[in-house]
Amino acid sequence: MFASHIDLRQEREPLWMLLLVYGAWRATLDLCYVYLMYPVYDYIGFAYQPDTWQLAESIAWQILLVSLTPRDTRTPSTFFSHIFLSMVLTPILSYFAWSGVPREGFYILMLGALTLLAAMRAMPPLVIGVSVRNGHSLAMNVCLALVAVAVLSLVARGGLANLNFDLTRVYEFREEGGDGLYQGAWAYLYSWAGGSVTMTLLAYALSTRRRLLALGALAAQVFLFATTSNKIFLFLPVVVIGVFVVLKTRRPVFTFNLLLTLAFATISVLLVSLELAFVADLIIRRTMFTPAFLTFTYMDFFSQHDFIYRSNSLLSLASEYPYDTRSTGLVIGNYLGTPQDNAVTGYLGSAYMHWGAIGVGVASVALAGILRFLDGCRTRGLTAVFVITMSIAGVRTVMAEADLVTGVISHGLGVTLFVLALFAADSKLDAATTGAPAQGTPA
Repeated sequence: MFASHIDLRQEREPLWMLLLVYGAWRATLDLCYVYLMYPVYDYIGFAYQPDTWQLAESIAWQILLVSLTPRDTRTPSTFFSHIFLSMVLTPILSYFAWSGVPREGFYILMLGALTLLAAMRAMPPLVIGVSVRNGHSLAMNVCLALVAVAVLSLVARGGLANLNFDLTRVYEFREEGGDGLYQGAWAYLYSWAGGSVTMTLLAYALSTRRRLLALGALAAQVFLFATTSNKIFLFLPVVVIGVFVVLKTRRPVFTFNLLLTLAFATISVLLVSLELAFVADLIIRRTMFTPAFLTFTYMDFFSQHDFIYRSNSLLSLASEYPYDTRSTGLVIGNYLGTPQDNAVTGYLGSAYMHWGAIGVGVASVALAGILRFLDGCRTRGLTAVFVITMSIAGVRTVMAEADLVTGVISHGLGVTLFVLALFAADSKLDAATTGAPAQGTPA
């Protein structure tokens, strides 16, 4: 039988505690922006144009969103809605308060957030309606096979000649060989392996207390980072392990935000005293403020230019792409004059790029459907802890850093959902009657 039955505690977290911790987190981000981000990165658009009314509006929206976001800790969608509030919406609110960006784009983003919350409340859990014999074994075999193919193909294609463990030299190594490895179908395979499959194996190992599997997943992830110089591969295990630890606490949402606040406050003080600008750039700007900056930049650009209507991908035969520059370099090229760079945004900004405000609403409903599918997997008998730790990488990427469709197809969220469906569809997993998990299945 399964070795661990760790799951989220079934209780509502007090609203006053959440308002307090979100207030501390917001204040920390505000101080980081005013005293660390703006003075260094004003030249790329991190402006400082404080407006009293916009500050007041952002605080009012912060209180409203905290109050409306579900507070029970029984389902994956609840925790992910707070991930969205903490790591996407709160940086957006902070950036809006201090940078002087237009209100129109901001209120479209807020309506998108409200649509997501409303759709989550309106939808029932999306439960797998089929059974797959030995589904958990099939899921594990799929994961192991994908990781093996990814690692062996990197070795065969010369990845060992491009090994790099130095974070400060990742761009240098990409130019020398990493980008060459990330071409065509191989790019999908390596993104799926490093962004989804190894994290699935790690989540499974943590939930089932299988140390050798955990070490193997970590070793594979480090190898994928070293050969491709993709920094996110190195940080995803930290996210998965950290979230797993947080979910074991009595109040995971409060604990998560408290740790974020303490971590960023400590890092900020150390960075100022030790002058570690590279670490500041990597941790503070890129994880929190760059996604917010790019979201508003996309909103501003496409409020004045033609929408794309997915003519760069799915609907290319039905609609002509209206620009000479690819979409990933279009916006950043217009603002910074560097169209060769890639600057992508999360599902809110990218949905607006394609369809305007209607796209933001539709994408929010679609994301709500994904989150309710995760709830359905818990309804089938999997623990919320396993479902969350397995899917945290892909869901967070879509929320903050990738178009919804691109995140599902290219960044591995679709692979995560498929593998999770195999776990949940296991024929021995009968949550509706006995609640008994299949042997070896995280439940």
